[in-house]
Amino acid sequence: MKILVIDDEYLAVENLVEVIKEIDPFADIYPFTSAKSLLSFAENNLCDIAFMETKMSDMHGISLAKKLKTINPVINIIFVTS
Repeated sequence: MKILVIDDEYLAVENLVEVIKEIDPFADIYPFTSAKSLLSFAENNLCDIAFMETKMSDMHGISLAKKLKTINPVINIIFVTS
């Protein structure tokens, strides 16, 4: 399973990555702190799930989710927030 994780706070990303690793140690996890970087990666790499913060400094999570769905219509999106 290929999983994207994005939050503009590095520590939040690291914490979520650790939780996912505990649940699925064999998952391929791709962490990001920038929406632009995630979208660039997603254009060339189809992933199964995206965990994303709703409020980020460079792009709102809802807007990012819409763009991600345009790139990969079958991706599952899970919003997380602190």
